[in-house]
Amino acid sequence: MKKQIFSLVMVALLTSGCNKDDIEKLNDKYETTIGLWVLSEGTMGSGDGQLVYFDYNAVTDRFVRNNAKRFQSFGETPNDLMIYGSKMYAAIQGSGEGDGMVRVINPVTGATIADIVIGKDAEEQQPRRLAATDGKVYVTLTSGAVAQIDTVTFTCQVTALTGTHSDGLAVAGQSLYICNSGFGEGHTVSVVNISSFTETDVIEVPYNPVNIVYAGNGELYLNTLAVWTGAAAGTPANVHVLSTASNVVTHTFDVAVESIAVGKNYVYGAASDWGTFGSILKKISIADKSVSEFTDAPDDYTLGYRLSVNPLSNDVFVTQMMGDDIFRFTEDGTHIETLQTGQENGSAIVFVNILQ
Repeated sequence: MKKQIFSLVMVALLTSGCNKDDIEKLNDKYETTIGLWVLSEGTMGSGDGQLVYFDYNAVTDRFVRNNAKRFQSFGETPNDLMIYGSKMYAAIQGSGEGDGMVRVINPVTGATIADIVIGKDAEEQQPRRLAATDGKVYVTLTSGAVAQIDTVTFTCQVTALTGTHSDGLAVAGQSLYICNSGFGEGHTVSVVNISSFTETDVIEVPYNPVNIVYAGNGELYLNTLAVWTGAAAGTPANVHVLSTASNVVTHTFDVAVESIAVGKNYVYGAASDWGTFGSILKKISIADKSVSEFTDAPDDYTLGYRLSVNPLSNDVFVTQMMGDDIFRFTEDGTHIETLQTGQENGSAIVFVNILQ
Protein backbone atom coordinates (compact mmCIF):
# COMPACT_ATOMS: atom_id res chain seq x y z
CA MET A 1 0.00 0.00 0.00
CA LYS A 2 1.26 3.50 -0.77
CA LYS A 3 2.85 5.16 2.23
CA GLN A 4 1.09 8.20 3.61
CA ILE A 5 2.70 10.61 6.08
CA PHE A 6 0.93 11.90 9.16
CA SER A 7 2.32 13.45 12.31
CA LEU A 8 1.21 15.41 15.34
CA VAL A 9 2.58 17.10 18.41
CA MET A 10 -0.09 16.21 20.94
CA VAL A 11 -2.61 13.44 21.42
CA ALA A 12 -5.51 15.92 21.39
CA LEU A 13 -4.98 16.40 17.65
CA LEU A 14 -5.76 12.74 16.92
CA THR A 15 -9.48 13.43 16.98
CA SER A 16 -9.31 16.94 15.56
CA GLY A 17 -11.30 17.95 12.50
CA CYS A 18 -9.60 18.09 9.13
CA ASN A 19 -9.66 19.98 5.87
CA LYS A 20 -10.79 18.39 2.65
CA ASP A 21 -7.42 16.91 1.66
CA ASP A 22 -6.74 15.43 5.12
CA ILE A 23 -9.73 13.11 5.58
CA GLU A 24 -8.09 9.95 4.22
CA LYS A 25 -4.92 10.57 6.22
CA LEU A 26 -6.75 11.12 9.49
CA ASN A 27 -8.89 8.02 9.08
CA ASP A 28 -5.98 5.69 8.36
CA LYS A 29 -4.38 3.56 11.05
CA TYR A 30 -0.72 4.51 11.25
CA GLU A 31 1.67 1.78 12.25
CA THR A 32 5.28 2.94 12.05
CA THR A 33 7.34 5.96 13.03
CA ILE A 34 9.91 6.71 10.32
CA GLY A 35 11.38 9.88 11.78
CA LEU A 36 10.98 12.95 13.90
CA TRP A 37 11.50 16.69 13.55
CA VAL A 38 13.03 18.67 16.41
CA LEU A 39 12.76 22.45 16.77
CA SER A 40 15.34 24.12 19.03
CA GLU A 41 15.27 27.67 20.38
CA GLY A 42 19.04 28.14 20.37
CA THR A 43 20.75 30.80 22.46
CA MET A 44 18.64 33.76 23.56
CA GLY A 45 19.19 36.82 21.41
CA SER A 46 21.34 35.07 18.82
CA GLY A 47 18.70 34.21 16.21
CA ASP A 48 20.12 30.70 15.80
CA GLY A 49 16.99 28.58 16.18
CA GLN A 50 17.19 25.25 14.37
CA LEU A 51 14.99 22.64 12.75
CA VAL A 52 16.49 19.17 12.33
CA TYR A 53 15.26 15.74 11.20
CA PHE A 54 16.12 12.31 12.63
CA ASP A 55 15.61 9.43 10.20
CA TYR A 56 14.48 6.21 11.92
CA ASN A 57 15.43 4.22 8.83
CA ALA A 58 19.10 5.12 9.28
CA VAL A 59 20.99 2.42 11.14
CA THR A 60 24.19 4.23 12.11
CA ASP A 61 23.39 7.94 11.91
CA ARG A 62 19.80 9.07 12.34
CA PHE A 63 20.73 12.72 12.24
CA VAL A 64 20.13 13.93 8.68
CA ARG A 65 22.98 16.27 7.77
CA ASN A 66 21.99 17.33 4.28
CA ASN A 67 20.99 20.94 3.72
CA ALA A 68 17.45 20.02 2.65
CA LYS A 69 16.49 18.94 6.16
CA ARG A 70 18.78 20.85 8.51
CA PHE A 71 18.64 24.58 9.26
CA GLN A 72 21.14 26.38 11.49
CA SER A 73 19.39 29.75 11.27
CA PHE A 74 15.70 29.33 11.96
CA GLY A 75 14.89 32.63 13.60
CA GLU A 76 14.78 34.07 17.11
CA THR A 77 13.04 31.84 19.68
CA PRO A 78 11.09 29.27 17.66
CA ASN A 79 8.58 28.07 20.24
CA ASP A 80 6.38 25.36 18.81
CA LEU A 81 6.05 22.90 15.94
CA MET A 82 3.24 20.73 14.62
CA ILE A 83 2.23 18.80 11.51
CA TYR A 84 -1.37 19.08 10.41
CA GLY A 85 -2.50 17.47 7.18
CA SER A 86 0.22 17.79 4.54
CA LYS A 87 2.06 20.74 6.09
CA MET A 88 4.24 21.50 9.10
CA TYR A 89 3.94 24.74 11.06
CA ALA A 90 6.49 26.47 13.29
CA ALA A 91 5.65 29.32 15.68
CA ILE A 92 8.62 31.71 15.73
CA GLN A 93 8.29 34.37 18.41
CA GLY A 94 10.98 36.68 17.09
CA SER A 95 12.76 39.41 19.01
CA GLY A 96 9.87 41.85 19.11
CA GLU A 97 11.25 43.85 16.19
CA GLY A 98 8.92 42.59 13.46
CA ASP A 99 10.47 39.16 12.87
CA GLY A 100 7.80 36.98 14.51
CA MET A 101 5.92 34.64 12.17
CA VAL A 102 4.32 31.27 11.58
CA ARG A 103 6.49 29.37 9.10
CA VAL A 104 4.74 26.80 6.87
CA ILE A 105 7.08 23.94 5.95
CA ASN A 106 7.08 20.88 3.71
CA PRO A 107 7.44 18.01 6.25
CA VAL A 108 9.10 15.74 3.67
CA THR A 109 11.87 18.06 2.51
CA GLY A 110 11.98 20.70 5.24
CA ALA A 111 11.62 23.47 2.65
CA THR A 112 9.74 26.64 3.59
CA ILE A 113 6.38 27.04 1.82
CA ALA A 114 5.38 30.41 3.30
CA ASP A 115 6.09 32.78 6.18
CA ILE A 116 2.92 34.20 7.72
CA VAL A 117 3.36 37.48 9.61
CA ILE A 118 0.33 38.08 11.82
CA GLY A 119 -0.87 41.63 12.40
CA LYS A 120 -3.16 43.09 15.06
CA ASP A 121 -3.92 46.79 15.57
CA ALA A 122 -1.34 47.66 12.89
CA GLU A 123 1.40 45.86 14.84
CA GLU A 124 3.13 42.60 14.03
CA GLN A 125 2.57 39.89 16.62
CA GLN A 126 4.79 37.36 18.39
CA PRO A 127 3.50 33.76 18.05
CA ARG A 128 3.83 31.31 20.94
CA ARG A 129 1.96 27.96 20.70
CA LEU A 130 0.04 25.98 18.09
CA ALA A 131 -3.03 23.74 17.80
CA ALA A 132 -5.26 22.69 14.91
CA THR A 133 -8.77 21.49 14.16
CA ASP A 134 -11.42 21.69 11.39
CA GLY A 135 -8.95 22.76 8.69
CA LYS A 136 -7.58 25.68 10.72
CA VAL A 137 -4.34 26.24 12.62
CA TYR A 138 -4.50 28.30 15.80
CA VAL A 139 -1.59 30.23 17.28
CA THR A 140 -1.44 32.20 20.52
CA LEU A 141 0.14 35.66 20.58
CA THR A 142 2.05 37.37 23.37
CA SER A 143 -0.15 40.48 23.15
CA GLY A 144 -3.10 38.51 24.53
CA ALA A 145 -4.80 37.13 21.44
CA VAL A 146 -5.21 34.04 19.28
CA ALA A 147 -4.96 33.86 15.49
CA GLN A 148 -6.81 31.47 13.18
CA ILE A 149 -4.97 30.49 9.98
CA ASP A 150 -6.67 28.87 7.01
CA THR A 151 -4.49 25.92 5.94
CA VAL A 152 -5.26 26.40 2.22
CA THR A 153 -5.15 30.18 1.71
CA PHE A 154 -2.96 31.10 4.75
CA THR A 155 -5.30 33.99 5.52
CA CYS A 156 -5.62 35.00 9.20
CA GLN A 157 -8.18 36.24 11.67
CA VAL A 158 -7.24 37.47 15.14
CA THR A 159 -9.39 37.48 18.27
CA ALA A 160 -8.32 39.50 21.31
CA LEU A 161 -8.48 37.73 24.69
CA THR A 162 -9.03 38.85 28.25
CA GLY A 163 -5.43 38.68 29.43
CA THR A 164 -1.90 39.12 28.15
CA HIS A 165 0.96 36.89 27.05
CA SER A 166 -1.30 34.13 25.78
CA ASP A 167 0.67 30.90 25.80
CA GLY A 168 -0.30 27.19 25.73
CA LEU A 169 -3.57 26.13 24.14
CA ALA A 170 -5.55 22.93 23.68
CA VAL A 171 -8.55 21.79 21.65
CA ALA A 172 -11.34 20.15 23.67
CA GLY A 173 -14.63 19.50 21.91
CA GLN A 174 -15.71 22.66 20.11
CA SER A 175 -13.57 24.99 22.20
CA LEU A 176 -10.03 26.25 22.49
CA TYR A 177 -8.63 26.62 26.01
CA ILE A 178 -5.86 29.22 26.14
CA CYS A 179 -3.47 30.08 28.97
CA ASN A 180 -2.96 33.79 29.73
CA SER A 181 0.18 33.96 31.85
CA GLY A 182 0.57 37.74 31.86
CA PHE A 183 4.33 37.33 32.38
CA GLY A 184 3.56 35.85 35.80
CA GLU A 185 0.80 38.31 36.68
CA GLY A 186 -1.98 36.51 34.79
CA HIS A 187 -4.31 33.89 36.23
CA THR A 188 -6.89 33.10 33.56
CA VAL A 189 -7.70 30.58 30.86
CA SER A 190 -9.75 31.90 27.94
CA VAL A 191 -12.38 29.68 26.32
CA VAL A 192 -12.84 30.38 22.60
CA ASN A 193 -15.72 28.89 20.62
CA ILE A 194 -14.20 27.38 17.49
CA SER A 195 -17.14 27.91 15.12
CA SER A 196 -17.67 31.58 15.99
CA PHE A 197 -14.01 32.24 16.90
CA THR A 198 -15.02 34.37 19.87
CA GLU A 199 -14.06 34.28 23.53
CA THR A 200 -17.02 32.84 25.44
CA ASP A 201 -15.63 32.43 28.96
CA VAL A 202 -12.69 33.47 31.13
CA ILE A 203 -11.76 30.96 33.83
CA GLU A 204 -9.92 31.96 37.00
CA VAL A 205 -6.97 29.63 37.61
CA PRO A 206 -3.78 29.79 39.72
CA TYR A 207 -1.17 32.37 38.71
CA ASN A 208 1.13 32.01 35.71
CA PRO A 209 -0.54 29.31 33.55
CA VAL A 210 1.68 28.40 30.59
CA ASN A 211 0.85 24.90 29.28
CA ILE A 212 -2.41 23.02 28.87
CA VAL A 213 -3.22 19.57 27.43
CA TYR A 214 -6.44 17.64 26.95
CA ALA A 215 -6.50 14.16 28.51
CA GLY A 216 -9.50 13.03 26.43
CA ASN A 217 -11.88 12.43 29.37
CA GLY A 218 -13.41 15.86 29.89
CA GLU A 219 -10.33 17.01 31.78
CA LEU A 220 -7.57 19.42 30.87
CA TYR A 221 -4.25 19.39 32.68
CA LEU A 222 -2.80 22.83 33.28
CA ASN A 223 0.70 23.65 34.44
CA THR A 224 1.68 26.90 36.14
CA LEU A 225 5.19 28.25 36.58
CA ALA A 226 6.71 29.64 39.77
CA VAL A 227 5.98 33.33 40.40
CA TRP A 228 8.83 35.54 41.64
CA THR A 229 7.32 39.03 41.79
CA GLY A 230 3.97 40.75 42.22
CA ALA A 231 0.85 39.70 44.08
CA ALA A 232 1.58 35.96 43.87
CA ALA A 233 5.34 36.11 44.57
CA GLY A 234 6.59 32.87 46.10
CA THR A 235 3.98 30.65 44.45
CA PRO A 236 5.70 27.46 43.23
CA ALA A 237 5.19 25.70 39.91
CA ASN A 238 2.40 23.13 39.91
CA VAL A 239 -0.09 21.07 37.88
CA HIS A 240 -3.88 21.42 38.05
CA VAL A 241 -6.94 19.70 36.54
CA LEU A 242 -9.54 21.83 34.79
CA SER A 243 -12.98 20.36 34.06
CA THR A 244 -14.48 21.13 30.65
CA ALA A 245 -17.96 20.49 32.07
CA SER A 246 -17.79 23.08 34.83
CA ASN A 247 -14.87 25.23 33.63
CA VAL A 248 -13.36 25.22 37.10
CA VAL A 249 -10.15 23.80 38.57
CA THR A 250 -11.12 20.54 40.31
CA HIS A 251 -7.75 19.26 41.49
CA THR A 252 -4.32 20.65 42.31
CA PHE A 253 -1.24 18.44 42.64
CA ASP A 254 2.07 19.01 44.40
CA VAL A 255 4.11 18.60 41.23
CA ALA A 256 6.65 21.36 40.58
CA VAL A 257 7.33 20.98 36.87
CA GLU A 258 7.76 23.53 34.11
CA SER A 259 6.34 21.66 31.10
CA ILE A 260 3.82 18.87 30.52
CA ALA A 261 2.76 16.45 27.78
CA VAL A 262 -0.05 13.92 27.59
CA GLY A 263 0.18 10.26 26.61
CA LYS A 264 -2.27 7.37 26.56
CA ASN A 265 -2.23 6.71 30.30
CA TYR A 266 -0.23 9.52 31.89
CA VAL A 267 0.43 13.21 31.92
CA TYR A 268 4.20 13.70 32.09
CA GLY A 269 6.02 16.64 33.63
CA ALA A 270 9.60 17.88 33.41
CA ALA A 271 11.76 20.58 34.95
CA SER A 272 15.41 21.33 35.58
CA ASP A 273 16.81 20.47 39.01
CA TRP A 274 19.41 23.19 39.56
CA GLY A 275 20.54 21.66 42.84
CA THR A 276 21.75 18.45 41.23
CA PHE A 277 21.98 19.68 37.62
CA GLY A 278 19.65 16.79 36.87
CA SER A 279 15.98 16.66 35.95
CA ILE A 280 12.65 16.51 37.73
CA LEU A 281 10.62 13.93 35.79
CA LYS A 282 7.12 13.01 37.01
CA LYS A 283 4.09 11.16 35.71
CA ILE A 284 0.45 11.56 36.75
CA SER A 285 -1.99 8.72 36.17
CA ILE A 286 -4.99 9.95 34.20
CA ALA A 287 -7.09 7.14 35.66
CA ASP A 288 -6.56 7.71 39.39
CA LYS A 289 -4.54 10.98 39.67
CA SER A 290 -1.64 9.22 41.43
CA VAL A 291 1.79 10.84 41.07
CA SER A 292 5.04 8.95 40.73
CA GLU A 293 8.61 9.34 39.52
CA PHE A 294 8.83 8.84 35.79
CA THR A 295 12.32 7.34 35.89
CA ASP A 296 14.43 5.91 38.71
CA ALA A 297 17.45 8.10 38.00
CA PRO A 298 16.38 11.62 36.96
CA ASP A 299 19.79 13.06 37.87
CA ASP A 300 21.30 11.05 35.01
CA TYR A 301 19.41 13.28 32.56
CA THR A 302 20.60 16.84 32.93
CA LEU A 303 18.24 19.81 32.96
CA GLY A 304 14.98 18.48 31.52
CA TYR A 305 13.10 21.09 29.50
CA ARG A 306 10.21 20.09 27.18
CA LEU A 307 8.37 16.82 26.56
CA SER A 308 6.66 15.11 23.64
CA VAL A 309 4.91 11.73 23.47
CA ASN A 310 4.78 9.58 20.34
CA PRO A 311 1.10 8.55 20.06
CA LEU A 312 1.98 5.25 18.34
CA SER A 313 4.56 3.89 20.77
CA ASN A 314 3.87 6.05 23.87
CA ASP A 315 7.62 6.69 23.98
CA VAL A 316 8.40 9.90 25.86
CA PHE A 317 11.01 12.37 24.61
CA VAL A 318 12.55 14.98 26.94
CA THR A 319 14.66 17.84 25.58
CA GLN A 320 17.47 19.55 27.47
CA MET A 321 17.84 23.12 28.68
CA MET A 322 21.22 24.65 27.82
CA GLY A 323 22.15 21.48 25.97
CA ASP A 324 21.39 19.58 22.77
CA ASP A 325 20.44 16.17 24.19
CA ILE A 326 17.06 14.50 23.70
CA PHE A 327 16.34 11.64 26.11
CA ARG A 328 14.00 8.94 24.82
CA PHE A 329 12.13 6.70 27.29
CA THR A 330 9.49 3.99 27.20
CA GLU A 331 6.15 4.74 28.85
CA ASP A 332 7.40 3.17 32.11
CA GLY A 333 10.52 5.36 32.25
CA THR A 334 13.14 3.00 30.81
CA HIS A 335 15.80 4.94 28.93
CA ILE A 336 16.09 3.87 25.27
CA GLU A 337 18.56 6.27 23.71
CA THR A 338 19.98 9.79 23.76
CA LEU A 339 20.03 11.89 20.58
CA GLN A 340 21.99 15.07 19.91
CA THR A 341 20.45 17.86 17.85
CA GLY A 342 23.46 20.15 17.53
CA GLN A 343 21.56 23.08 19.10
CA GLU A 344 20.44 23.80 22.66
CA ASN A 345 16.98 24.28 24.20
CA GLY A 346 14.80 21.91 22.19
CA SER A 347 11.31 23.44 22.20
CA ALA A 348 9.16 20.92 20.27
CA ILE A 349 9.22 17.48 18.64
CA VAL A 350 6.82 16.05 16.06
CA PHE A 351 6.70 12.48 14.79
CA VAL A 352 6.41 11.30 11.19
CA ASN A 353 4.14 8.23 11.29
CA ILE A 354 3.14 6.17 8.25
CA LEU A 355 0.80 3.41 7.16
CA GLN A 356 2.81 0.64 5.51
